[in-house]
Amino acid sequence: MGVFKRFKTGLALAKDSIFVIVHNPKLIVFPLLSGICGLAFLGLCFRSSFGLATLDPQGFEYVILGSVYFVLTFTSSFFTVALVHQTGKVFYGKEPSLRDGIAAAWDRKWPVVIWSIVAVVVGIIVSKLNDSGDGGGKILGSVLSFGWAAMTFFIIPVIAFDRPSTLEMFKQSGHTFKQTFGETAISLFAISIISWLIFLPFGVTALLFALDGVVVAGIGTALTGVLIAFLVNQTLQGVVKTALYTYAKTGEKPSEFDNVDFMRLNEDGASQGSNTTTRHNDPHRP
Repeated sequence: MGVFKRFKTGLALAKDSIFVIVHNPKLIVFPLLSGICGLAFLGLCFRSSFGLATLDPQGFEYVILGSVYFVLTFTSSFFTVALVHQTGKVFYGKEPSLRDGIAAAWDRKWPVVIWSIVAVVVGIIVSKLNDSGDGGGKILGSVLSFGWAAMTFFIIPVIAFDRPSTLEMFKQSGHTFKQTFGETAISLFAISIISWLIFLPFGVTALLFALDGVVVAGIGTALTGVLIAFLVNQTLQGVVKTALYTYAKTGEKPSEFDNVDFMRLNEDGASQGSNTTTRHNDPHRP
C-alpha cells in the first residue's frame, strides 16, 4: 500500500472510531476508571510518605519506584484490556458492558501481571540509560524506547483476545505493528489532533478566566478539558488498536469501518485483497 493510501486509511480509522465511541459511550468508562484508580493509588503513596518527589533513584529506591510503576502499569493495562475486549463485542453487534469487560480483564490478569513486570524492568533500564551522562547511552535509550513501544503497541489486544505464551505475546504484538505501521502512525497522529481540538475551547475559556482574574475557574476549566481530552484519546486508541488487530488477525474488517480501505494485513493467503465486513463467528471473537 502506498504512503498516501496508508494516510487516508489512518485518518478514516480515527474518524470512524469517533462514531464507535459516540454510539457506545460506555467505552469511555474504562479509561475513566483507570485514571481514578491510578490517581487514588498515587494519592495513597504520597499520603503514606513514600516521598516520591525527593527520591534519588539509586539502589533500594528503584524497588519502590518500580513497585509504583508496576501498580500503575497493571491498573492501566487491566482496564485497557477490558476496553479492548468490549470494543471487540461492539464490532460483533453487542452492547458494551462494564461488568463483562472487568470480568474478561480479570480472566487475563496473569498475562497482564507478566506484561507489567516486563514493562517495569524495561522502563527502568531505559530510564537509567537516559539519565546517564554518556551520549551513547542516551541514544541507546532512545532507540530501545522506540523499539519497545513499537513491539508492544498491540500487546493489550493480544492479551484480550488470545492466550499466547509470554514470548508469543510479544512476537504477535510486534508482528501486528509491522503489518499496520503506516495506518497505526497516521491514526495516532489524527487522534492527537482530535484530542487537542477537544481541549482547545476549554483552554481558551481558561485563559479568558485567568485574564479576568478568576484563577480558580480557569484552573477548573483547564483541568476539565484535559480530563475529557485524555478520556477520548485513550478510548480512541483502544478502538483503533482493536480494529487494526481484528483485521490483521482475521482479514475481515468490522462493519463500523465500512468506508476504511484496509490493506491486506493478513498474510495467510486466505483473505488476500479482502475488505469483507464481518459479524459472524471468529476465533478471536470476545
